[in-house]
Amino acid sequence: MPSLRRPSTRAGSDRAILARDARVAGHLPAQVDGERLLEVQPEEAPRHAPVRHVQAHGAPYADRADDLWRDPGVRRLRAARVARLFVPGAVSVSPVHPSAEAIGLAPVLAVGLALGARGGRISRPRLAAGALGVVLVFAAFVTELEPLANHTFLWAHLLQNVVLAEWAPVLLVLAVPSLLAERVAGFPFFRPLVALPLWLAVYYTWHLPWIYDTALRHPHSLLHVEHLTYLAAGVCVWWPVVHGRSSAGAKAAYLFAAFVLASPLGLLLALIPRAIYPFYVHAPRTWGPSALADQQIAGVTMAAEEAIVFFGTFTAYLLRFLADEQAGGVFSPRAKAAAARARPGGPPAAPVSAPPRH
Repeated sequence: MPSLRRPSTRAGSDRAILARDARVAGHLPAQVDGERLLEVQPEEAPRHAPVRHVQAHGAPYADRADDLWRDPGVRRLRAARVARLFVPGAVSVSPVHPSAEAIGLAPVLAVGLALGARGGRISRPRLAAGALGVVLVFAAFVTELEPLANHTFLWAHLLQNVVLAEWAPVLLVLAVPSLLAERVAGFPFFRPLVALPLWLAVYYTWHLPWIYDTALRHPHSLLHVEHLTYLAAGVCVWWPVVHGRSSAGAKAAYLFAAFVLASPLGLLLALIPRAIYPFYVHAPRTWGPSALADQQIAGVTMAAEEAIVFFGTFTAYLLRFLADEQAGGVFSPRAKAAAARARPGGPPAAPVSAPPRH
């Protein structure tokens, strides 16, 4: 097992580690001598080498050394960047980083969408919404966002969570045809008083620091469970809005409750004066914001996104409710006349004419 123990010569140690990574990951072509990296002058060495990060952050980062060395994504990224530094033009790094969500979950969703579209059971707008939801899931877990989320930045991981818990679910629920929605209308988890608490419980539980870190330290098991629960809870929370039989006013109240109860999470992350996720505190950062700034960016992004999604949808349903009331509700002239006739001493009711005889 490779060790991150620092030898006596810092520059030589840095170059040795970087050279080993580049050779093991296979990012240097055969015609380039891998030992060339060992001959680089000290001033050519990168400023933020792995050994210096161990020195700066001490034992907590060293405890993660074995996991980092074994992780192929970390080795490929680090080796590619190093090879580009030392041998310009020798490396071509693929921007694709397949994950279980990208190669497993997204295709399953796409197949379900295709089966539902057979026979014209899904209209084109619904089909487009579902396709966009699948694309969002695929893009969030196959691009450079995937290694950044799993190894370096909290904001990247929270963006993936938002895609799974809010954006993709509403698009997938919109793709469900009305006939199918009626068949599962009685499902208990689709009831507003069950769906919203369930979604909030999933969201807040996974963001507890010890649970969050545990999931990140088990990227091939528990992290996938986290992502699946986000998607399932997101489908449940959006179902009463899209396919529920409640009035526009009830849906507006439901969305307002979701906005008010979910917003504190992002605000807390933005306002807490210290980084609370040890996994990202000790992450191997060679660029980008510090752990605290990363957490603040993530919190502000989450709060702003929830304001746009939930408060925006709440506003739309509130306006629809007011329009319905103005057209035929308690504020309409017809409703006022009916209320006046119902009061004692009010004007007499208009006579009902008999239907004409043929």
